[in-house]
Amino acid sequence: MVKLFYTLLLGVIVIINFCHCYYDINIVITLDASEDIGKLPFIGIKATLTSLLKDNILIFQNSTSGAKIGIVYYGSSIEKIYYVNDFSSVEDAIDTIINLKYLSGESESLTTVFRNVRNIINHESYRKNIPSWVIHFTFEPSLDCNYNDYAAACFLTKQLKDNGTIITIVNLVSVDNNTTTPTNDMGSPSYSLPSDVHLVENLNKLMRNISTHNNPTVYSVRDCDKNISSLWLDIIFVIDTSINMEKEGVLSSFGSMISFLSTGFSYNTSDLFYSRLAILTASDNVTVMTKLSDEKNLKDIVGLLHSIEYSTSLSMDTYKALESVENILATDKNGRKDVPTMIVFMTANDNYDCTIASPPKFCSLAYRIKYRHNTYIVNIDVAIPEKSNFAGHSIASKGMDISNNNNMIRNLVDIALDINCFCPKGFDQFISPNGITKTTECVFWQTIPAGYRSAQYSCSTLKGTLVDVTSMYKFLWLKKFSENKSFWVGLNNMNGLRKFAWDNGNSLVNDSIINSLNTTDDRYSYCLSRTETGGWESSHCSFAVPSLPYFCQITGRMKIFLPLTFIIIPLIYAKNYPFRYFSGTFLVDNGGRECFYQAIEDKKYKYLEVTYYSYDDDDTTIAYNVYFNESKEIDFRNNVSDHYGKYDLEGDGVGLYKICFEVIHTTYKQEPIHFTLKLSNDESVNSNRIETSDSVGHGKEKSSIDIQLDKVSSYLDKIEMAQNKYRQFEHISREKAEETFSFTNYCNLIILIVSLLTYITHIYVIKALFDSNSLPAKIMRKIY
Repeated sequence: MVKLFYTLLLGVIVIINFCHCYYDINIVITLDASEDIGKLPFIGIKATLTSLLKDNILIFQNSTSGAKIGIVYYGSSIEKIYYVNDFSSVEDAIDTIINLKYLSGESESLTTVFRNVRNIINHESYRKNIPSWVIHFTFEPSLDCNYNDYAAACFLTKQLKDNGTIITIVNLVSVDNNTTTPTNDMGSPSYSLPSDVHLVENLNKLMRNISTHNNPTVYSVRDCDKNISSLWLDIIFVIDTSINMEKEGVLSSFGSMISFLSTGFSYNTSDLFYSRLAILTASDNVTVMTKLSDEKNLKDIVGLLHSIEYSTSLSMDTYKALESVENILATDKNGRKDVPTMIVFMTANDNYDCTIASPPKFCSLAYRIKYRHNTYIVNIDVAIPEKSNFAGHSIASKGMDISNNNNMIRNLVDIALDINCFCPKGFDQFISPNGITKTTECVFWQTIPAGYRSAQYSCSTLKGTLVDVTSMYKFLWLKKFSENKSFWVGLNNMNGLRKFAWDNGNSLVNDSIINSLNTTDDRYSYCLSRTETGGWESSHCSFAVPSLPYFCQITGRMKIFLPLTFIIIPLIYAKNYPFRYFSGTFLVDNGGRECFYQAIEDKKYKYLEVTYYSYDDDDTTIAYNVYFNESKEIDFRNNVSDHYGKYDLEGDGVGLYKICFEVIHTTYKQEPIHFTLKLSNDESVNSNRIETSDSVGHGKEKSSIDIQLDKVSSYLDKIEMAQNKYRQFEHISREKAEETFSFTNYCNLIILIVSLLTYITHIYVIKALFDSNSLPAKIMRKIY
């Protein structure tokens, strides 16, 4: 058995040079973790499967192309069934296989095993045209279908084979047992294999023969997480309480609402991520039963729903209801402006159409609400009878009309999950070709050119990578932002094996692309870009040259919240660097000092305005200074955690202004300081004004996650600063060279004038000596 273990591992090691392509195939693996297999062979089988899968298949989510993997994992009973949609990537499947544990005990019957195999294959009805391949490992020298224990299993395998499924039986019997290659009636003819050192190679050959081998031209996306336990939303329920609603007898729907609100949400405001709920009742008038900011738990919510009473109004005033919703969005979203908002209307009013030429007035108000960032309206139609063509004509966001039937909760959960899949501000979310399905691919277009490795570092500060472009569809989508410019992509061979791979781990690498490039010199690393026409170009990987713009791609996930706003400004953060405007957060080490400079070259501006605040104002001591021309101190503040200063440039004059911050004490290793500086002609004076970003507030209102996010913003600032500092140093050097050149010219002019005067004086003296009859003149004439 130990020898078999090493044989399986050796079979893994000897196969190292397979093409980076993929196959259209459905693979179902049976993994026996019982004592009939044994612990060491079980480990060897997992290593064999890992080697088979890791380089040669690609899983496309929601696609009829690529590979799908199912697993029947069993010991003395079926431990777990993995259907093919349980894996979103090859990496997911491999991680699952690696983490499967040895179970011991006697093996489950093959009848039960292959019944589950059949269920997995039949479950994928939309991929019937894709070949299916079953791999089964066994120590049985012969699976004789005439043997009673195998008769039922053989009947199942015959059904599978009759439907075109290929079954490979891998015989784990050692080759030195004087046993010829066993015959297995359960397996497909010519497809059973011995477990020797060529096992992985032979499995690869079988996969290549069975599958439809394609070039990677299909479209693949990373789907949003469908885990309901991680919902993080602000939900506003608007409930119709008119007589029309009461007649429909929808009290039972409240039970569905409670079921929905009971699953996947945390209402505990002390949690880092929690959901909030507002409930409005609407008829002729609107009543706000509870606001988003009101603290409540599930028990309170249930009590509020049960306390709802119907009015005598004939119908709900939709315009008033939407006005109340808009007021909540304007006044009750402090600190959570980018948390998705789900507005759920439960109403029997379906007697309108927002798509006609002259829609009701409330339709435009609904459109204005839906236009807000991460804000969606869901319309649950409880009218009886239901209007069959009402979906798509209501106030709801696209695809968010729901009928009051048995699927209401399921549809509501699906919509909530879809809403909860979002990208941070400044990023664009990649949508699948159907125009509706969201993906977790969020991209940001960086127009400032950079070397490849600098671009990689820039994206890494966002917890992302350079973009992957695995389909022409995605390239055409990116082209909308790239202004017909070439841009870096995250495909390179900078790893130790000089093997081309995507920075984000995407396993799709097209050999035809790589072979078309001049990348034959193994001494260099090559990094790729896409041209404006969609072509591929390779360059040596460098921090500086060549420089191209690029896309950063991050993963938009539920419970991942990165409210970043990108402003392209002449931002400078370096010693002696003048800039005209800055707004952002920077970090100062505890005990450290940082200075910013603003050069005033003329009196175009009247005022220099400086605003700052620290987030941890209770335990932070900051010294703040403003200097004019380095030496003259025009302002000093000590132990002030926030301050607004406005300085009269007409009074102080033109020159260089320096603003310094020194963190004397803080409880953190680094203190984040929000700092705004600008030049203005504004005559107003507001000594108490403190500017904040996104209306978060200052001081204690900043949460811990806001501080972490501002750190990310600070890193982005530093990237841009680093990209500009060379330009600035060149500017400063040029100014100094011009000053030196001017000074030299002045000196040369003075020397020229002095030389001319000396020459004229010499001529005059000589002339005087020759014209005079004095004794000295006579002596000089004799000398000359």
